[in-house]
Amino acid sequence: TILFSRDGSRAFVTNEIGVALTVVDVGTDSIVRTISLSSPANPQLRPMGVVESIDGKLLYVTTGRGGSLLEIDLAAGRVSRSIEKVGQRPWGIALSPDGKTLYTANGPSNDISVVDAATGAVLRHREDGRDVVTGMRVLGGEEGVVVVEFAHGDSVRPGRPFRPVSSVD
Repeated sequence: TILFSRDGSRAFVTNEIGVALTVVDVGTDSIVRTISLSSPANPQLRPMGVVESIDGKLLYVTTGRGGSLLEIDLAAGRVSRSIEKVGQRPWGIALSPDGKTLYTANGPSNDISVVDAATGAVLRHREDGRDVVTGMRVLGGEEGVVVVEFAHGDSVRPGRPFRPVSSVD
């Protein structure tokens, strides 16, 4: 997965096989640093989806088979917290518009986890009941937060709408 920082100056690349996160300077097209995400306690960890905090100080990375969610402190260049047992193979990730809630798309269990970003508590799981959920986006509005999802093999392109999921907040 590649995520561009909110200001467009950096690209964050998850390296599934290398179990790392690479930070790239977009202006110079050079690697700033590579942050190892490997953990002897969790050999199944494979970085997948990534989202940036509202203030740009943190990244949140899903770990696929690792079943966890990692918080990366960008200034320190290291994992600052591991939120365990988020879901079965969390792949996609999204952040609420206010930055307080994280959502992970958990493939094989076909559900979405709702996680408090401040405490790391998994608040609940919302089952989808259709396809294997691999990614999503969060849309904020006056009515609250609505998660729209796509399943494995779906593509995002003009004229192809997301499938709305009922509000999870």
